[in-house]
Parts: sequence; structure tokens; C-alpha cells
Amino acid sequence: MRRRGLLIAGAGAVIFGISFLVANSIVESDLLGPGAPDVSSIFESMFDTVTDEIRVAPGESVQVPYEIRVSDEPILWAVQILDYRPGDSLLITISDVFGDEHGRFVQKAEVKMDIVAASQDADTLRFFIMNTGDTTLSAVAMFVEEPDSEMFDSDSPIMSMMVTLAVSAFMLVIGLIVIVIGTAIFLIDLRRQQKMRQDDWPGY
Repeated sequence: MRRRGLLIAGAGAVIFGISFLVANSIVESDLLGPGAPDVSSIFESMFDTVTDEIRVAPGESVQVPYEIRVSDEPILWAVQILDYRPGDSLLITISDVFGDEHGRFVQKAEVKMDIVAASQDADTLRFFIMNTGDTTLSAVAMFVEEPDSEMFDSDSPIMSMMVTLAVSAFMLVIGLIVIVIGTAIFLIDLRRQQKMRQDDWPGY
């Protein structure tokens, strides 16, 4: 029996396993390990403006205004749920002083980050943060009007970590695809061999 399918699937499994171990080691050492940096400090250092802690009860909302300093410039914003727990969620609605809506976002992770642009006449953006979960949440909102600044420098810790995780995730997908291809080839070869046996021995 040809074993090329098994060899291909085995190679895919090796790629998948190595990528998983790399991604897992990054999470455990860089994010959860004893020498891990404070994720909150990393995020806060990326922004020019960080609000005080905001507490939002279930079903209630808090308005966070942000005064625009430079007209017609994109604003990178983020909302971080402090002490995040699975099941926590927020609904973030952005509008300007004229009542024009600039986006509606559902947050079900520790951090939600996006870019918003306001017209020249709108000097203030209003961020309505509603708690759609079941427990009272604490959060902070962060803003910066220079989203292409040094925060995205390849030497920054968060970018290095994100790039490594992205590469690991890509290799995980490649490994999974190779496993599927190898398994398919193995099954095709197996079926072919069974057919050849039936041809050689009609009564088989």
C-alpha cells in the first residue's frame, strides 16, 4: 500500500503541533508567565488619552465624551474591560454633537479597538458604553489621534507578540490543510488498492 498520504498527513501534524506549541508558549510566557508585562500598561501606553475607571451596571450605559484636537483626522479608540470574565459584553455606540452616528460595536473580549473619523465641524465625539452582560463591569476608554505613530512600530512589544501569534496561527492553518490533504490522498490510495484487488480476484 502506498503510504504517501500518511507521510503527508504526518508532516501536517508536525507543522500543526509545532505551531500550537509556539503559540501556547507565547501566551503562557508573554501574557501569563511570572515575567509577563502588564497588558493594561501596554495598551494604555499606546494612547494619548486614557479615562478614569468607568463602572457600568447591567443594562445601564455611560457616556464618555472625547474632544477632538485635530479636525478631519482618524481617531484610534479602544475600550478595555478591566478584570474581564467570560460572558462580559458591551455595546459601544459613537455619535457626534449633531447626533450623527459613527458606528455601533459589540465587545465580547477584553479589548475592543477601532478607528473613527469625524467631520470638521464636529468637535466632540460621544461614546455611549452600555453593559449588555449580567455583572457590573469596570472599563477604561482610550484615544489617540495619531494611529500610525510608534505604537505600530515593529519593535514595540505588542506588535512583536501579535506578529509572532499571527505567523503561528497561519502555520496552524497550513498544518491542518496538509493533514486534510494527506488523509484524502491516503483514502484515495486505499480505495484504489481495494479496487485493484477486486479486479485481480473477481470473487474476492
